[in-house]
Parts: sequence; structure tokens; C-alpha cells
Amino acid sequence: MEEVESLGKITIEKNNHQIQCDILFVFENKGVKYVGYTDYSISEDERINIYVNTYNSLTDISTIKNIVAEEELEIIQKALEKITKSKKNIESSNDEVIRIYQSMEDSIEKYTKLNKEKATTREEQTRIAEEKELIEENIKRARSLLPKELLDEIKEQQELKIKVEKQFKNDVIENHKKYKIIPIAI
Repeated sequence: MEEVESLGKITIEKNNHQIQCDILFVFENKGVKYVGYTDYSISEDERINIYVNTYNSLTDISTIKNIVAEEELEIIQKALEKITKSKKNIESSNDEVIRIYQSMEDSIEKYTKLNKEKATTREEQTRIAEEKELIEENIKRARSLLPKELLDEIKEQQELKIKVEKQFKNDVIENHKKYKIIPIAI
């Protein structure tokens, strides 16, 4: 998760008026881009409204689209949970842990390729079997060094490429109930 000073502004039309909103976060998941922004309006339960939509371009408001699928709402929820987590996140993990995780991912990829490789001779079969055995040991060793919770967190971080406005992140860490997410188009 990358913190930035300011992600800029977006102009929307609300009740036939042009309103400038602050962009609080953007993230991408499996090629789909999401933007969270606010006009600082207050909901009935006295929370600041945050609108979340998909987009192709932040400079062309017509590219912002509704979010209607349940799975997209779950993706947004995951991203927001990631933002609101305490400062103990992947960035605070040391470089060694990240290196171990990356090594494990690389080993899994090599293992997958070996599984697809066709051996025509006995020597090739032996070589592939030995390589697979070595890779399995590397994967087991890496997994034993990384707690499951951290593995899940790193995996989520790899999937969600989140950029968060620094002040917003600080606000939600301090008081996550201050905001109300509205995952709909304006």
C-alpha cells in the first residue's frame, strides 16, 4: 500500500451542480480500477460519505461506472480493511520477510512449469523429479518461516495495488467509524 501526500481532486455532478471532491484512495484489482472520493457531506448517522466507483480515467468523469456486483463490494471491503488496519502492515514487515515470500512465489511458479514439462527419457524424468523435490523443500521452508496471517496479508497486498491519501489513512487509523462508504455511482 502506497501512501501519497495528495491524490488530487475529481469533479462530479450532484443534484445538477458541479462539485469538487477529494480523492481519498485508488486501487486496482485484476485489471479493474477503483476510486474512493468524498465531497465531505455528512450521512444521517453523522459520518462522512465516501463514494466508490470504477474508472478508466480520473480526468474524464464519464468513465466512472456503477458498482453493482456483490463480488466488487467484497473487493472494496477488502481494500478498505487494508487501509484501516493499524500501522502493522506489509510495509512495516522487514525486507527479509518480503524476500522469503517472493522466493516462495518464484518456487511455486517453477514447480508449476516443471509439472507441465514432458519428459521423454528416463534421465529427464529423474531430473524433473529431483528439481521438484528441491522446490518442494524450498516452499516448505519458506512457509514455515512465515506465519499464515502474514502470508494472507502479503497475498492480499500483491492482489490489491492501493494508493492512499496520507491524511485519510491517518484519519481512518485513528477513527475508522468517521467515514461511511457508499459504493454507488452519483
